[in-house]
Amino acid sequence: MKLTPICIAIAIFAASFVTGCYAVRTVPLEPPIARKLRHPDSFALLPAGEQRCSIGDVLFTCARYKDGAHEEVGVDRRPGTPPFPDSPGWSGTHQFTAEDGAKLTVFTHPEFYKGKVGVILDGDDMLATSAPLVQVEGSSTGRRWALESERKFFYVPTVLLEVWGVRFGGKKGSDYVFEIIDRPNPNVTEVVQSLQVAEAEFLSGFVVRGVMVDGISDDGRGIISYVLTDMRDAKAELPKAGASM
Repeated sequence: MKLTPICIAIAIFAASFVTGCYAVRTVPLEPPIARKLRHPDSFALLPAGEQRCSIGDVLFTCARYKDGAHEEVGVDRRPGTPPFPDSPGWSGTHQFTAEDGAKLTVFTHPEFYKGKVGVILDGDDMLATSAPLVQVEGSSTGRRWALESERKFFYVPTVLLEVWGVRFGGKKGSDYVFEIIDRPNPNVTEVVQSLQVAEAEFLSGFVVRGVMVDGISDDGRGIISYVLTDMRDAKAELPKAGASM
């Protein structure tokens, strides 16, 4: 049976309808990129740079957090799709070439569409391109779906461990008096412990609950200046989770 041009065109159209005709921009990565396991760690949020305070003021409030050993997903699912798994198993299995030539990584999970659909992320774990969901296996390989979020796809959950502060109580003789308080508001907080610090010790630096206070100057009128350092594990900012804290 001889096929006419019209029959050939219909056959090609039908084949493309069944198998899909999407631009394939992904190639497998060998070996896949495994997500690095993070060990639990604690860190504090402290004021940065040179600080000043007067008698009765709080030198600083320390909020200490502990982060987890595993990552979770901070992006909401696309309507009509299953939720992204939080369990370990995400890995970079494919490389995606964007329209501008940028090389991005597609992360897949065995429990999310059996690893056949992945998420395109940039180097900061943010959703990349306007359609970051992409099929990497099957008859519709290359098909993509839109998904928007200003959150990181992967984040490490954190738990608030404690909030406390240090208040400047002035001077007693030549010594500086500091008070450890369990809340940042000095008007409603009972003093946990009082400290007397010699002037030389203040200027050379002293440590309170893992926080180094380095004295810089004393103007002689009850105003001191200083800088703070978390001696345990200082970090610049709190990692952003699925929602703002």
